[in-house]
Amino acid sequence: MIYRFKLLSPDELKRINYKFNDCTHWNSGKVQLNGESVEDGQVKCNKFIDQHSSEYKYCIEIINKALQKSKRFKTTYAMKDITQPMLTEYETGGHYNLHIDSVEINNLRTDHSMTLFLNEPSEYEGGELVLSLSDTVQKIKEPAGMLVIYPTGLLHEVTEVTSGHRRVAIMWSQSLIDDYLLRSQVIDLGRAIGNVTHWCNKNNVDAKTTQNLLVPLEQVRNNFVREYGSFD
Repeated sequence: MIYRFKLLSPDELKRINYKFNDCTHWNSGKVQLNGESVEDGQVKCNKFIDQHSSEYKYCIEIINKALQKSKRFKTTYAMKDITQPMLTEYETGGHYNLHIDSVEINNLRTDHSMTLFLNEPSEYEGGELVLSLSDTVQKIKEPAGMLVIYPTGLLHEVTEVTSGHRRVAIMWSQSLIDDYLLRSQVIDLGRAIGNVTHWCNKNNVDAKTTQNLLVPLEQVRNNFVREYGSFD
């Protein structure tokens, strides 16, 4: 399953992109070949803001605060742990050929891969995130501030940026739920609860009725997480 939701506000995006524009501390993208980390522009061509730089720390504080205050992110997607974001830029000619993310990144089992779009699609041509789903593909190019979450096991690529530049933050997370099928059902149930809540608020349903609708759903979901979640 592929999930999308708005995470960053226009002001947060403006502040992050200001630091991208001023940044002089970059590392080039690398790939793993036979267990060795090497630079290879044919496979992968992008760059990352150095994680020790002041620009990185400034941007990461904004993103982490947005994640922490997002009730939808913390509860709906049953996240156990998450890697620090990688702040990435693909300049004209940048790309990442078809690949699959590692099972473990920074000592964390990777259940979800996440791409947070930091600049508008109108600022670059190409640069789509392409996910391979069985015998179909899905091309993703979201507005700035949107977070896309998808299973780490999917084959995917970033097509060549033919003009402009593409900016994203990349993260991976471990789920509370080890089983893939159960994990997707827990997420879908959480999203359904959110939809019911939104509908009740939009239609001015009174608090007691809203609670009567939501509590049985929340009970089922919470009991699934309690029974099958890994909290160690």
